[in-house]
Amino acid sequence: LLTPDEYSRLMAASLPQSELVIVPGASHLALLDKPETINDGLIRLIERAQPGKLKWRYRRFGDRLRGWFRRRG
Repeated sequence: LLTPDEYSRLMAASLPQSELVIVPGASHLALLDKPETINDGLIRLIERAQPGKLKWRYRRFGDRLRGWFRRRG
């Protein structure tokens, strides 16, 4: 089941520090359709959740992950 945008927006608005990521043009398999968009959102989530040094490590991991997806096509 997919949650309609309207309800997704209401849920996100009710959660402090949340970020709603709507991926235009993606099917219900957004991870496969638009991996960079999904990964960018996940990296932002990790950055908000991790303090200092770990934030830097995950940022480096995100850069490597984005590079890997670019090389694959």
